[in-house]
Amino acid sequence: MTASEDPEWRNNRERITYEEGRHVLEAQKSDIDDIDDKALRTVRITALLLGVGATGVRVIGTSGINKSVAALSLFSFLLSLTFGVIVYNESNEVIGPKASYLGRLRRNEMSAPWEADLLVQFEGWISANQTIVEFNGYLLIACQLFFVLGVSLGAASLLALKSLEILTLIVGLLFVVTVVLAVIQSRVQND
Repeated sequence: MTASEDPEWRNNRERITYEEGRHVLEAQKSDIDDIDDKALRTVRITALLLGVGATGVRVIGTSGINKSVAALSLFSFLLSLTFGVIVYNESNEVIGPKASYLGRLRRNEMSAPWEADLLVQFEGWISANQTIVEFNGYLLIACQLFFVLGVSLGAASLLALKSLEILTLIVGLLFVVTVVLAVIQSRVQND
């Protein structure tokens, strides 16, 4: 809205609350779009790597790979795909009033002045969106972790690594994942 389109607020507090609420909704929409984009890119790369892996198996044959590790890699990639698709499909954020609310607003079916009611609605929309942002963020982390695990196990399988080497690789990955999750959790708690 431009300055000429702004509603006339009863006081400065309501005007600022409205403007800040609008900015928060827009920022949440941007965050959700960013999470969706990252999930979709991970899904595309995963599908591409599955195709490359299948081609690699055809070229070198199954005798040159560690089959059990290849199965774990495939399972990790499938989990990554699943989480990525869930992230993309779960994004049902609120970007503003729905038609039913606008209809009530138009008919003046509010228990309070429309300006006050609108500000109350912002609180609910922002809260609902925050839940979506956090949930989708966790799903994206799972998607990307299974992707990294799939790549690592796929490489280990194609290199025909032995059990001890694979175990070392997995322990190292788990350490890195634990550190990354701890950093993310501390950032979320500080916000």
